[in-house]
Amino acid sequence: MLQITRRDSIKLASATGLASLLSGGSDARAVEPVKGELMLMGPFPLGELYESQKRSLGNEHTDGQGPTDEDIAKAFNQCQLYVIDKKVIAKAGEWRFADEEYPRMALSGEVHFELKDNKDADFKIYFEKIVKVDQRDDYVTKPATRSFIVGFQSYIVRGNLGSEKHVATYGWSAKKRIAYDINGKLLTKKP
Repeated sequence: MLQITRRDSIKLASATGLASLLSGGSDARAVEPVKGELMLMGPFPLGELYESQKRSLGNEHTDGQGPTDEDIAKAFNQCQLYVIDKKVIAKAGEWRFADEEYPRMALSGEVHFELKDNKDADFKIYFEKIVKVDQRDDYVTKPATRSFIVGFQSYIVRGNLGSEKHVATYGWSAKKRIAYDINGKLLTKKP
């Protein structure tokens, strides 16, 4: 399978094309010029974010019969999270984070995982939704910083073909915060 690196993806997306993609517009000419600068942070392997939470997706709705957390984290590492943010110049002339629809998040790689439970039955996990939780912007520190927790909603199906059944829609949040400064430098922040 072809892996596209961050460098390759940046080469493929021009600033206008990326602005069009992020704005949801289908015609790049219809998009207003970007006022400010876009920032791209990542990749953040989902397995690492999953390992930072306290609950077990494999045990939560299966009475301990699901795959191990190690197997789930290994599978999730096939998917990476990217954060796209925007900074704008405020009236006072300093850089500030855009407040409208940023930050945005994108997943790259697998979003459907086929594992086995402890009875060798299929255990499928589908990502349905990602959201930002508990966003904090700090303009007191210099340079300004932004941090948030990423929340995921997953759909779980167990059983072999023909005997599959929906087990749960499972929500989980990484305890590890994604944090960066106004210049796009990643920071280490505690929950």
